[in-house]
Amino acid sequence: MIAADQYIITPDQGDWAIRYNGDCLGRFASCPRAIRAAVEVADTASSSNHVCEVVVERSPNDRYTVWVRGTDGFSH
Repeated sequence: MIAADQYIITPDQGDWAIRYNGDCLGRFASCPRAIRAAVEVADTASSSNHVCEVVVERSPNDRYTVWVRGTDGFSH
């Protein structure tokens, strides 16, 4: 299985942060805004043959993927 690049959206002091490789790429007032920004960044940064995901992590036990690119050449 190929390891995917993950842009992880997490709650951060009342806001929502986008994290990639441990770095904070930005903070947003709402989860939907953070998702939109993360997908834009991930889509721009990824190539069609590389797996890239946007994941929302509300807590360590509550995590779900909201966008994937590269598994089949299409984003969804």
